[in-house]
Amino acid sequence: MENLGFNKVNASWEELHVLTDKWKSDLEFYSFELSFLHKLIDKYYIWLTNDELINEVEGAASKVFAANRTRNTLSLKTLQHLRHLEEIMENEFSYDGQLFKKEHEELENKLAAFYKNFKLLKKEVFLLTEQVLEGESVGEYL
Repeated sequence: MENLGFNKVNASWEELHVLTDKWKSDLEFYSFELSFLHKLIDKYYIWLTNDELINEVEGAASKVFAANRTRNTLSLKTLQHLRHLEEIMENEFSYDGQLFKKEHEELENKLAAFYKNFKLLKKEVFLLTEQVLEGESVGEYL
């Protein structure tokens, strides 16, 4: 998977905190992007007459919904991860450091997969929107 941070083996707890906080912020931004994609799909869906396009748009809407569920899950895991990290920073013996680093790596891999899949989904929605605008007479209704 793509490395979303830096060498976590040698990273300090503070550096890992900064990185994890960035992940939290990124996931909040993805919420806005997913909302935009959902609105984009909804805006043109009502004007569709082509059954094939309707099916494609419904499929894309389903993927956006699923991506948002994944984003919500990752946000919760990231918040939990931040709490574990803050516990460690307050008292290094409060949470197993090795377990934390394993947790960190797993979360990083899940985030990298989400980011990759999101980019593909965004591209799919944009291409589909373009196809809808070119193939249907949506402009007449706007």
